[in-house]
Amino acid sequence: MIYWGIASLATAYFLAAIISHSGKFEYLDLRHKRIGALDGLRGYLALFVFLHHFAITLQWKSTGIWTKPPSIVFQNMGKVGVSIFFMITGLLFIYRLSTADSICWKRLFSSRIFRIYPLFIFALLLISTIVFSNSAWSINVPKQQLASEYVKWLFLIGGNINNYGHTTLIIAGVHWTLRYEWIFYLLLPAIAFSMKRSKILLTLIFITPFLLLVIDPDIPYINTKFFILFCGGAAVVPLLKNKTLVSIAKSRMFSIISICALATSLLSAKAFSPIQLASSFLFFTIVALGNDLFGLLSQKSSLILGEISYSIYLLHGIVLYLIFTVYPSLQIDMTNQESFLKFMPIITIAVTLFSSLTFLMIESPSMSFGKKLWRTKS
Repeated sequence: MIYWGIASLATAYFLAAIISHSGKFEYLDLRHKRIGALDGLRGYLALFVFLHHFAITLQWKSTGIWTKPPSIVFQNMGKVGVSIFFMITGLLFIYRLSTADSICWKRLFSSRIFRIYPLFIFALLLISTIVFSNSAWSINVPKQQLASEYVKWLFLIGGNINNYGHTTLIIAGVHWTLRYEWIFYLLLPAIAFSMKRSKILLTLIFITPFLLLVIDPDIPYINTKFFILFCGGAAVVPLLKNKTLVSIAKSRMFSIISICALATSLLSAKAFSPIQLASSFLFFTIVALGNDLFGLLSQKSSLILGEISYSIYLLHGIVLYLIFTVYPSLQIDMTNQESFLKFMPIITIAVTLFSSLTFLMIESPSMSFGKKLWRTKS
């Protein structure tokens, strides 16, 4: 089963190489002053989540239940991918706070809005189209309830729309991670204040997620264990200042160590176990320090996949839902696992091409508009 996943990752890589000839991503050649090899990693993390949901779709279509796949590796691809995404966020923003003399909070939050919401609203429009086309274009709930359902989606809570039971499955439920990202963003002013003024408060802020893990409070729509991952990313920030460590981390020996750490995390018997978290953190740390896995993460193809990673992450579920649920035109024996999995590389092509288009047509223009807006104001 796993070789179909490897074939899909290779397919995305070579397709990105073809896309690079379009000239649309030439600006990547001029990009500099980035942290480690994280730009080249993001795309593979997003593809991990896609492969995870592809395997879950197989489970859903064969049993009628949306649940974890029988393959440990495909199950862990989703968990590890999300875990490292949270670590990346923690690292990038804490590094920014630690190196900047001052932060314009209006600009920071505005940049996050223009980065996240335009594509999310596009995804919500696609979800709505699928929902209402399967509801005979009629409103099946009171209008006030329908409005509240959309408000929940805009606040990244989700839920059914218009009494359509598969609403969340259309997007494979990936919107939940954006909720945690925004909670972290909203905590940044307090973290920035504590970094400058109060080491005690800073310590309390970063100890709190570990205390919450022990207490395990019942907070609606929130699982506090995920905040430890942001702390993990933040913990790498001091290491980036150690030039000797950064130099050592780029060696081939550490490439081997990082690959072994990734393999350990993907083969862990239990998701989010201490072993998986530790191995994921080790892998992430080595890449953050600049190790590009024998050059893979520095390749133009990897950088392109990283650039379109948000589109891959947010939209792959819609592609899967359209192909296997709305328009199941492919002649697939759902009871035959091998027959289903052979379409994985083919659908990887669809996801990668679609994501490239949405990045160029929605993400990139939105981010540029946000930057121009602030330049005009200043």
